[in-house]
Amino acid sequence: QDALMTHAEGQKSSWKSNVRAMTKQWLDMGLRPRAVTRDLSWGIPLPLEGDQWNGKCVYVWFEAVQGYSTCARIWSESVADPAGHTSGKDAWKDWWCVAEDGTTPRHLYFLGKDNIPFHTIIWPALIMGLNHAKNGKTIEDEINLPKPGDFALETNVPAMEYLMLAGGQFSKSRKHAVWLPSFLERFDPDTLRYYLSINMPENHDTDFNWPDFVEKINSELIAAYGNFVHRVLTLGHRLPSSDSGPLAPLEKPQLTLDHQNKLEELHASITASLQKHRYKEALRFVMNAAQYGNQMLQAATPWKYLKDEAPSDARTQSLSDLAFGWRIARYLAITTQPFMPFSAQKLWQSLGLYGEVSEVLWTEATNWDAPMTWNADQPTPLFKRLELDEILASEQALVDANADTESKPGHTVKGGKKKKTKPKEEMNMPEAPEGTTYLEFDTFMEVDLRVGRITSVEDHPNADRLYVVKIDDGSDEGRTICAGLKAYYTPEEMTGKSVVFVANLKPRPLRGVVSEGMMLAADDGNENVRLITIDGDISTGSQVR
Repeated sequence: QDALMTHAEGQKSSWKSNVRAMTKQWLDMGLRPRAVTRDLSWGIPLPLEGDQWNGKCVYVWFEAVQGYSTCARIWSESVADPAGHTSGKDAWKDWWCVAEDGTTPRHLYFLGKDNIPFHTIIWPALIMGLNHAKNGKTIEDEINLPKPGDFALETNVPAMEYLMLAGGQFSKSRKHAVWLPSFLERFDPDTLRYYLSINMPENHDTDFNWPDFVEKINSELIAAYGNFVHRVLTLGHRLPSSDSGPLAPLEKPQLTLDHQNKLEELHASITASLQKHRYKEALRFVMNAAQYGNQMLQAATPWKYLKDEAPSDARTQSLSDLAFGWRIARYLAITTQPFMPFSAQKLWQSLGLYGEVSEVLWTEATNWDAPMTWNADQPTPLFKRLELDEILASEQALVDANADTESKPGHTVKGGKKKKTKPKEEMNMPEAPEGTTYLEFDTFMEVDLRVGRITSVEDHPNADRLYVVKIDDGSDEGRTICAGLKAYYTPEEMTGKSVVFVANLKPRPLRGVVSEGMMLAADDGNENVRLITIDGDISTGSQVR
């Protein structure tokens, strides 16, 4: 416990808030014995003799994480050693052990939030236990962090929260999903890559829905990025060309120093965000560079000088800015490549550049002395504008065509009309009790129930019967819920309880305080109201289902 707490404290500046919060929660509860076997008919059998061990398998998160290093050992024996690696069968240690000079291999674990504790608690505990035993220590000796020659601990765990679909979980069995083969038949794959990146659930759950998808592609990706590079190329094609293309003779680097400095500032921000695994933030900075290019062109008005060849300082500055637009487009090809590789390569070729943009060094993005090339082919837009109605109709048709109406509920496409499936054979279904209306399964699945811990309870300043309750919902900010529980609980009785709340209820003001959800409680109708609480310990933000 002490060694893990020391390690977690040292990772505070590296781990994301959701990783810090879940790890802290486990450590604050105190480490407890945990079974490393499961009664299963599949898995790795427990390697012990005796009937009492029959049918028992090693718990997957006890053995799977150890498989990471096992793969490296197998590689050493089967590939590195036969190939003459200087370390022979010990080549795996270069990737797993702290070097004699203290250099630590860089281990990154990309995973969903439900697997965080296995990689910040259990796996580090196993590693330190292996090091402890290897160094001849016993259970009586203090456990220490890795030193040279030991297995290294992780560098970072950039865990994600959940991506939801139209307010509910993705489910192949319920056909509540976005079907990639169909998507790729109709859309540019980079539009999906952009939306998933800019909507990435880095610190809290996010939602995929078609109206938002169309809005972000049309108003962000196309309006900023696609529009800018297309303007640069089409304006360039309207100028007289030379052996080096139409823009190279117009470039005056001394006139674009401010633009160069701005792009270098943005590049530093993008790089820092990527190093911190803030991918959404990094992509937003990239889009800022495209937007800056649009603003530069709008201010320069180069179209005024396409036919006006009369020399002037204004013309020289304007067309020099247009030429620098080519350099911004080159910059965007390099910086969008990790997010949108296909459109980045298309842009690279449209600029007259050869080879693969994926092989260009990241630092080359701000090389303002790179040769300016040109593609004589007429430019075409990087992306096509999307129409929401067409997408909704296509998605609903796909759902209807693939629905298994005998056993699975139909899928509704958010933004369109809901389609209800009917069973192929009518069955005698029980009538709803008097005063009760049955709820459609799909409708119920849209309700997002989560676990939260009450951190504070205060009187509502403008309502005698309401409390203002602060909830730790697993996010950095938490949330506020107004609850009419004054007649049933004191603030002290509520504080610290793990409760169930509706996470996707639309926020609304209640007597001057915005309430961001609703806690669930039972009411027997006789003035007895009890909050629905959680049995045992589980992370805040966990989904209730």
